[in-house]
Amino acid sequence: MDIKKDLLTINSYSRPGTKLSKVTKIAVHYVGNPGSTAQANRNYFESLKEGKCNSSGQLIYASSHYIVGLDGEILQCIPEMEISYATNQANLYSISIECCHPAADGKFTVATERALVVLCADLCQRYKLDPLKDIIRHYDVTKKVCPKYYVDHPEAYEDFRQRVRSLMVIEIDTTMDVVRRHGDCYTVAMKCVDKPVIYPGTEKVVTVCPPYPYGGGWRANIVAINQAGSSTGIYTRLPDQDKTDGVLRFEFKIT
Repeated sequence: MDIKKDLLTINSYSRPGTKLSKVTKIAVHYVGNPGSTAQANRNYFESLKEGKCNSSGQLIYASSHYIVGLDGEILQCIPEMEISYATNQANLYSISIECCHPAADGKFTVATERALVVLCADLCQRYKLDPLKDIIRHYDVTKKVCPKYYVDHPEAYEDFRQRVRSLMVIEIDTTMDVVRRHGDCYTVAMKCVDKPVIYPGTEKVVTVCPPYPYGGGWRANIVAINQAGSSTGIYTRLPDQDKTDGVLRFEFKIT
């Protein structure tokens, strides 16, 4: 999962710099501007720093932590431990994700929804959230029809949350960086029913051997093959998921 950081300037209208109390929810939105790009929406949030008014003459406060684009690209606009202006009273405890969409019905592209699943799985894993309870829609807070397609099609919303949960069911024995010398092997233990897929984000840094059954779960050997100073993220996914649906588990560094 590649995330491009393009943080907003700290200002009163889109990035106030206020600390987020505690992450207990992930809030999903749609941009409401069919065909617009992630970068264009980020730039709109940035433009609000000058103080813009809506048609009623009221100042606009708007932003989100992340924006997922039409091709699955992810922009981060605000650090996770600061609030965004996206989900009204839930701003103090939620990370908000805006999603681009090609048409007025608000339906996400396959690439957008796939990236959203991976991002939400990663956030839920890191903040120890239950996707079936802790991923919410803007609609669930204010009854605003957002994200439109998930409000109009609640079954699609539930399917999305189930996909996030299925990606998280792989339990792994480390959540910390692993440091090994060149040539050393690290054995990772995983718990899940189906055989998982484990792979590096950067090729030729490590060799990941195929998982093998062990003690009711799975194990896989990871061998450091590159030079000292190189590193890669180690990802996992279930075998029936798309190859881009991996969740980052830890960083493997070679010394």
